[in-house]
Amino acid sequence: MRLFIAVVCISFFCWNTQLLAQCPEGFWPGNENLVVNGDFEQGNQAFLTGYEHNPVDLWLEGYYAVGTNPSIVHPHFINIGDHTTQQGKMMVVNGAEVSGKVVWEQPVEGIYVGIVYAVSAWATTVSSANRPAILQFSINDQLLDEPFKVASYYEDSWKQFTAYWTAEDVQQLTLSIVNQNTVQGGNDFVLDDISFVPCFQYAWQEHHVLDESIVCADASILLGH
Repeated sequence: MRLFIAVVCISFFCWNTQLLAQCPEGFWPGNENLVVNGDFEQGNQAFLTGYEHNPVDLWLEGYYAVGTNPSIVHPHFINIGDHTTQQGKMMVVNGAEVSGKVVWEQPVEGIYVGIVYAVSAWATTVSSANRPAILQFSINDQLLDEPFKVASYYEDSWKQFTAYWTAEDVQQLTLSIVNQNTVQGGNDFVLDDISFVPCFQYAWQEHHVLDESIVCADASILLGH
C-alpha cells in the first residue's frame, strides 16, 4: 500500500491576495511576510530611506511623510485612502530629481538558499501634474526585473508591482525600492502593503507530510491510497 499525501493551500486561507505578493504559477506562498511594517500602520519606523521626513508639509521634492491621506501634506495631492483598508496609513512621497534614490529600504532576515521569493508593493500617483514615478525593486544594490510605472493620476487607482528573486548564498539581505523618474514636479506617489514572501512549489509527498513550518494555516490535507 502506498500512501500519498497532497497538501492543498488555498490562497484565501493563506493570504489576502489583494494585499501581498503573488507567487509564480505553480507555487504557493509561505505563511509569513518577511517585511516589517509593510503596511505602515506602525507609522514612520522599521525602514530606511534616502528621503527627508516631514510629517506636515511635502511641498519640496525629496521629502516624505507617513499618513492617512496625501492631501493633508500637500494642497495639490489627491484625496485618497490607503490601499489596505482605505482608512489606514501609507508612505506619501514627493519624488526627488535624482535617479535611483532609495525611497524605502529594510534589512530582511530568515532567507533560505534555493527558495523563490516574491516581492511586491502597491502604488499610485498623487499629483495632478501626472508625471508618474518609475519604481524598481533592488536587493543588495542589484536591480530586479524591469522598472514599474506607477498608475497615473487619472486612473485614480492603486496598482501592484511584483518581482521574483531566488536566494543563492545569503541568509539576510537589504530590500529596497528606488525611483528612476527624475522629472521635477508631478513625480509624486504613495506606497503601501510592501511584502516579501517565500514561494513553494506544489508537490506530491510520499509517506510523509511536508514540514509543518511551511504549511499554511487552515490548509487542507488530502489522503489517498
